[in-house]
Amino acid sequence: MSKRFERERRILLSFCQTQGLHHSGKREAVLETFLAAEHHLTAEELHERMLGQRIAVDLKTVNSALELMVGAGLARVIRLDDGIARYEHAFAHRHHDHLICRTCGKMIEFANAAIELLQEEIATAHHFVVEDHSLSIYGICEACTAKAKVTSPPPLSKDEREQLVVLAKLKPGQHGIVREIQGGEALSKRLAAMGIRPGKQITKVSAMLMGGPVVVSIDRRQLALGNGMAHKVLVDTKL
Repeated sequence: MSKRFERERRILLSFCQTQGLHHSGKREAVLETFLAAEHHLTAEELHERMLGQRIAVDLKTVNSALELMVGAGLARVIRLDDGIARYEHAFAHRHHDHLICRTCGKMIEFANAAIELLQEEIATAHHFVVEDHSLSIYGICEACTAKAKVTSPPPLSKDEREQLVVLAKLKPGQHGIVREIQGGEALSKRLAAMGIRPGKQITKVSAMLMGGPVVVSIDRRQLALGNGMAHKVLVDTKL
């Protein structure tokens, strides 16, 4: 075990002792490999990394070691909407939240003092003691938005255009087919990266009051669109 991970090794050893577990060289090897990787990893990815370094360990040992590291406060587990557990460093790392791209899976870490303050205010208002929190914001990263392909739909006749309804004005639960995106290529690419493009069926789920976000369902996923953006999407409700 590298000396630079000595504190972490002692923490894991102490935690294992409280759990009635004996010293394990393989467990320490998992810890060192995990700490040497400065990004989010699944158990399978960590296992492959260890095999690539010719460290003989099975996946079951990697999984159990990661669970112990979470219990010891050395690792934090993040579960995305795909259900896959990913692990990141927790010890001696500042708390942060995540922006997660639904297209490529990229995770962007960020810290915001206003968010931390707001959560404390909310907890105080409800007489609640916060021990930990995790905030994950899902969307489309800049790279995926730039790569999104936008295909121009066939031109609409005057009668067809008059039948279109602004997405924001649909009633909750009402369905429609996206026919046109107004607002230029940049907005069309952004929406296309989210899966909202002409020809796709979309359902309005709900909307916040006072011009807040509009929640829609498309391809069995729910997305929150800004009210202004939802006014740029024209749909045909005559399915």
